[in-house]
Amino acid sequence: KVPHKVPNKSETHILELLLKSPHITAAEIASEIGITDRAVRKIISALKGKGLVERVGSNKSGYWKVNLK
Repeated sequence: KVPHKVPNKSETHILELLLKSPHITAAEIASEIGITDRAVRKIISALKGKGLVERVGSNKSGYWKVNLK
């Protein structure tokens, strides 16, 4: 069984985008990888739940911090 912390393909792609551009928006991620904004927000929520990403600062002017160990 695969541990739940291991990201799937979409999660991995989003993590790469967040590492490359921490100020990227869900809409920009969605257009970059070809899925809906809502799907991106769901995946980011799952990544937050796994402790892999966190939002630093406000929703408008903050950025994404990726926690890879």
